[in-house]
Amino acid sequence: HNTYNVKRKFMDLQEVNFKNSLKANYLNKRFNNLKWITPFYFKDNPQEELDLLKESISIISKENNEIKPWWI
Repeated sequence: HNTYNVKRKFMDLQEVNFKNSLKANYLNKRFNNLKWITPFYFKDNPQEELDLLKESISIISKENNEIKPWWI
């Protein structure tokens, strides 16, 4: 417990205001019933982070659809 939970704190959420958390299904319906908040990146405005992530997912999915194997 001391080695992994206390000293290494994977996600230190002590400074985060959980009232700012948003529904994570905005990104994908698979995240239903989950809330989104991060400790560092846009911790005061998680909607901005979710918008950026959603835009990134959209761009990546379009690129994946456009990439065709060289043999086709």
